Amino acid sequence: NFTHNWSFIVDAVPPSPPGDFTVEPARIQLVKRGLVLNIGAPSDSKQAVAPTVIFRDGEYKMWYMASNASRYHINYANSSDGLSWTKHGTVLVYSSVFGDPDYLHAGHPDVIYDGEYKMWYLGYDSTFWRLMYANSTDGINWVKRGVVLDMGQPGSPDDRGVQTVSVIKGGEYKMWYTGFDGLKYSILYANSTDGISWQRDYNVTISPDDSGRRWGDAVVAWPTVAFDGETYHMWYNRLTSIYYQTHYATSADGLKWND
Repeated sequence: NFTHNWSFIVDAVPPSPPGDFTVEPARIQLVKRGLVLNIGAPSDSKQAVAPTVIFRDGEYKMWYMASNASRYHINYANSSDGLSWTKHGTVLVYSSVFGDPDYLHAGHPDVIYDGEYKMWYLGYDSTFWRLMYANSTDGINWVKRGVVLDMGQPGSPDDRGVQTVSVIKGGEYKMWYTGFDGLKYSILYANSTDGISWQRDYNVTISPDDSGRRWGDAVVAWPTVAFDGETYHMWYNRLTSIYYQTHYATSADGLKWND
């Protein structure tokens, strides 16, 4: 029997890392194309903001939040190319009854087509924003159906108001919305079998308390979500101490997001 003891000496010096090495989050570069819908019509002489757009019957259809004074209502426009729009005036107006949930404002619409046109919009009664619902056979004449998502229970991330929403239909209705707790804004999630009765899931959230604080945000809000058959895509806003930024996130299931 023989026993061999081996010793190795490696005469090498590991290279130094490059001095200009940096790691930055990936960014998607968007190309601005300019103004496509200006103010100026009698019903939107002050503001024309917060649009929701779908493509149906060979044209683009837009519903947007408009104002000609101090109160907001919802207007409609259509386009053959998504750039040149024809306005058709107001299609959903705030309530004239004091105390109604949309007495002061009706705005921030989100519309899909699912056998009929379905709109989720925000109503403001001078104190709180709530999510309301309306439906239509033609996208112009709407029937209000009332509040479908009220403020959350005390201590919840939306106990002071429900704001801007994004709804998609795929087996069930899925909604991402902005919740306000009196101090901060977060993106929250709810689902529904009929688009009217919603179940909140507070385990799904993008908020200033998440790791997203690396952006220095004070507000995380105003989501828009699309699903391409494999991946959920979200565009949303963060507010720094100076300005708003549009951010982008992806998800395999619409619940856990990579931003």
